[in-house]
Amino acid sequence: MRWFVRSAGVVLLLTGLAKLWSAVGEARVLGVRDPLFGLTFGQLMLGVGLVELVVAGVCLVGQRERLSLVLVGWLSGNFALYRMGLWWLGWKRPVRSMPVARSE
Repeated sequence: MRWFVRSAGVVLLLTGLAKLWSAVGEARVLGVRDPLFGLTFGQLMLGVGLVELVVAGVCLVGQRERLSLVLVGWLSGNFALYRMGLWWLGWKRPVRSMPVARSE
């Protein structure tokens, strides 16, 4: 259990930092409104990145493994519900006219 909590903490730390870094970027998609919450994707990424960092902190420096497990489960459940909400709305990508990057 300790190994899982610590590894989840490392993953959440990295993804939280990546979200914060991306949220302050210049990409056009950051200004697009999220269909579920009405926030811009930049605001949403900033908020989710901060939540991920808090949960990562509890996992990495906290002594309460049960709390860490509950928080990781809560966060992953929220991610799943968010994706199901997007699926329910039929949402595919932020802007249909925005070209998808292709590697050539």
